[in-house]
Formats: sequence, C-alpha cells, structure tokens
Amino acid sequence: MKSFLNIMYVGNENHSLKSIPKRPHVSLTVLDNNIKAVNFLNSNEKPDAIICDFNLPGNDGLFLFDWLRAQVAYNAIPFILLDTQYSREVFKLALKKRVDDFYVTSTALPKNLFSRIQFLCDYKKNINATTSKDRTSEAYQTPISKRIFDVFVASSVLLVAAPFLLLIIIAIRLESKGKVYYSSKRVGRKTFDFYKLRSMRTGSDALLKKLAAEKNQYNTISKPTTNYLDTSCPRCSKLPQGETCSPLLYVDTYDVCDYWHNFQQNETAKNNSTFVKIVDDPRVTRVGKF
Repeated sequence: MKSFLNIMYVGNENHSLKSIPKRPHVSLTVLDNNIKAVNFLNSNEKPDAIICDFNLPGNDGLFLFDWLRAQVAYNAIPFILLDTQYSREVFKLALKKRVDDFYVTSTALPKNLFSRIQFLCDYKKNINATTSKDRTSEAYQTPISKRIFDVFVASSVLLVAAPFLLLIIIAIRLESKGKVYYSSKRVGRKTFDFYKLRSMRTGSDALLKKLAAEKNQYNTISKPTTNYLDTSCPRCSKLPQGETCSPLLYVDTYDVCDYWHNFQQNETAKNNSTFVKIVDDPRVTRVGKF
C-alpha cells in the first residue's frame, strides 16, 4: 500500500474542494476544466486517482471519464465523480458507465474518503495485473480410448433401442401432425442443437406464456396490490423521528431506507416465478404422457 497519494481534482475549487478533507500524506493537483485535465495527463506523471465534479464548463465530468477509459494507460486509475446535489439521472448514468465511486458534496464527504481511494487504487491495479498476464489456452482433446468406448457403447444402445424407437415414432405420427422430433438450442462448450422425440402438440411454445400465467403451479404467492414505497419500514418506525435503521435511498420521489428497499425487492423476486410447471398441461399428447 502506498503511504503517499497523488490525486488530481478537476472542478470548481470554491465548491466541492471545500468538502475534500485535507491530509498530510495527500498531494492534490487542482484543475478547473476537462481541457486542462487532458493536457496535464498528457504531459505529466499519472496521478493515483482522479476526483472530478460533474458540473464543469463545457463538457461535464463524464466526458473526462469516457476519455480516460478510452486510453488503456489510465484503466488502473480510480475515478470518483462529485455532484453538488443528488440527481437520479446522473447517478444512473454514472452507474451504467461504471464510474468507480459517486458522492454528493451538498452533504459532508465521508471521513474515510482517502481510505476508499487507496482501496480502489490497490484493487484496480491488482485487477489490471491479473488481466494483463498472457494466458495460454489449452485445447482439450478427448483420449482415443475414450472416444472408441463412447462410439461403441452409443452405437450398441442405438441398435438395441431401434425397434422401440420405431414404434414410438409411428405412434407420434399417427396421433398428431408435425415432425416426430423436437429440436432446441443447448449450450455446452459451444451452442448445439438438442433433439428429442416430440411429446407435445406442434405450436406448443406459442401457448406457454398464456398457460404459465393461468396454470403455473409455482405461482402460489399472491402479488402485492400496494406500492411498498407508500408503506413505512417497521424497523424505522420504532426509532426516534428523523433516524433510520439503514442508509436512505432515493427511489423516484420517495426516500426509503436500504433495508426496506432490499426486503421488498426480495419479496417481489419471490412472486416472479422462474420455473414453470403446468397443471394438466393440455399441450402434452397421449403418447407424450405415456
């Protein structure tokens, strides 16, 4: 871990800079716009981290972030974005672009800001060191003995099963129209076609969405009829007014504590069934049920 941090700050010195705590082991280079920042980076030693205001003359702070990430040499430098007030749009954009950290300077910046920057420096350098190593790809080759065994056993099983498979194919053809086999994509070492004898009527895929909504056995939990943002957190209600059990989040026009937001998100996920099992599935043929 470095004992001295060389940080570049890009922004309005009269506003955000006042919120940045002073430390004896931190060197702070102050620039007030993107052009000066780019010129500085092109002609000086790289800083350990960059703190940048979102509101800058000309292009905003994310313009500088995009420029940095387009240069491979700066990938290991953490980028911390500051804004004078919380904006949901700016926060979502910063999250989408994968800005390393985001702070609002209208409130006091955390006391451990430089510890956080030090952590980001160490983390990004380790990540870049790992990804930059040459990795030799070793192609797996099946031993000849295993290949011979697989082909021999599979061929023997197919020969024994051939009469039974023929009877099933005839039964499928007599009961319903369409191909006797069904194919779909599967993923292994690469995507391949998976074939099986058809157990459902042709066009069954088109009916799945409607049947899943009406007859899915996994949909046993009734969905909430009210917006959880209109209800209060049971933990926070036990605390004195103005105190919350966890940090506040800003969702649309609501203030909601982190615990209540995550709890409700988990409850919503339970209501949205990942698996589908249809009661008395009408798509299955009589041969398919057998």
